[in-house]
Amino acid sequence: EIYTRSIVGSVRCVQETGFESSGKTLLVRRLKDQKAQIDPNTTPTNGIEVDSYTFEGVRYDVREAGASMIASWEQLQADSLLIIFVIDSEASSKFADAIIEIRAILKNKGIPLLVLF
Repeated sequence: EIYTRSIVGSVRCVQETGFESSGKTLLVRRLKDQKAQIDPNTTPTNGIEVDSYTFEGVRYDVREAGASMIASWEQLQADSLLIIFVIDSEASSKFADAIIEIRAILKNKGIPLLVLF
C-alpha cells in the first residue's frame, strides 16, 4: 500500500522536514553529491523545494519543506514513501518541539520515519 500511493509515475516521493537551520538543505545536496559542503550563504527554505536524484535506476523526489510550512507538514507527508526529520543536535532548545512534531508524524501509520541528528 505504501509503495502504490508513494509512486507518482515512476517517481518515489520522500518528505524531508525539520526546523530552520537543521541541515535539511545540506542533506539533500549530499544525496546528490557526497562532497557537498556547508555553504554559509544558504538561506532558509521558504515553502517547498523539490530536488530529484536517481538511485539504482529509480528516481526519487525529495520534497524539502521549510520550517515555515510546519502547519502543512502532515498534509505534505500523506503520499510519501519515507519521512526524514532532521534535527540540529546543537540546538537543544528545540528538542522538545521536535518531539512534539515527531509524535504528530508518527500518527501517519505505515510511513517510515527516519530521524537524523
